[in-house]
Amino acid sequence: MQLREYLKGKDRKEFACKIGTTKNYVNLLACMDRRPGPNLAARIEQATDGQVSRMELLYPEEPNKYRIMK
Repeated sequence: MQLREYLKGKDRKEFACKIGTTKNYVNLLACMDRRPGPNLAARIEQATDGQVSRMELLYPEEPNKYRIMK
């Protein structure tokens, strides 16, 4: 799931506080104008209970190419 989809109907300011960034930066991430660093991507994945994967955030063009097998 893309971050933009996850955030529909949610308070972006509250989400930003939860992941340790600003609402404006969350908006940039949701619009895919910016990519998060690895640490922020991991926090987003944790905050969304895995609904938005860090691989989708870090490698939006090929998220499965770099998939970590568990």
